[in-house]
Amino acid sequence: MFVIAAVTAAMIAILSAFNGIESVVTELFGTLDAPVAVVPTEGSVVPNDAGTWVMERFGPESTNPVLQCAAAMIEDEAVVAWGDGQPHVVTVLGFDSTMLQAAPIESTLRSQIWIPEFTEGAACVALGLGIRNMLGIGSLDAEKGLPALQFRAPIRGRKLSRFKERAFHSESAYACDVFSVNAEIDRKYTLAPLDFARALFKRPESSTRFELGLAENANEPE
Repeated sequence: MFVIAAVTAAMIAILSAFNGIESVVTELFGTLDAPVAVVPTEGSVVPNDAGTWVMERFGPESTNPVLQCAAAMIEDEAVVAWGDGQPHVVTVLGFDSTMLQAAPIESTLRSQIWIPEFTEGAACVALGLGIRNMLGIGSLDAEKGLPALQFRAPIRGRKLSRFKERAFHSESAYACDVFSVNAEIDRKYTLAPLDFARALFKRPESSTRFELGLAENANEPE
């Protein structure tokens, strides 16, 4: 089961104006996510066909064309390490190019361009500025070689006490970019290609949610 959930823009505007932080709240709720999303009512994921269902009813070719896209997103926690350095727990946000129509993610990137691959078959991730600093990574320069990161995520159903290292699934990716929104988000999130996140968290047929990009002539829900 899933529902369409919306960030109540009017309430945010009222609260933020009351507290004098309207620009901060807008930044928090509008850079890495869309104003509307399809989320599960039970469990932690929705089936991949939920996006198709929504677009058939509300997409450009429907009789009620209020949406321009439904972008699958996978969000979950993993452990990331660089070389022999200290590992850190991060929240991975996996998405594909469709998400760029739903939220201004590229505006947060240092390069201003989302690049999902370094070379064919080698995934690129964008580290939050705080995570980059925690890992001890300096400036990123593709010509000098990019840092290769190891991500490890728990395999659902496997107990650490029994399976030890086999309780985790690992994937590698290059740190190709850095993003910054604010200190809290920068210390928490890593942006990754959707296919990489599906492989890391073993979710080929489901997503955490679908972020919905509104059509230009559609009003955000109140």
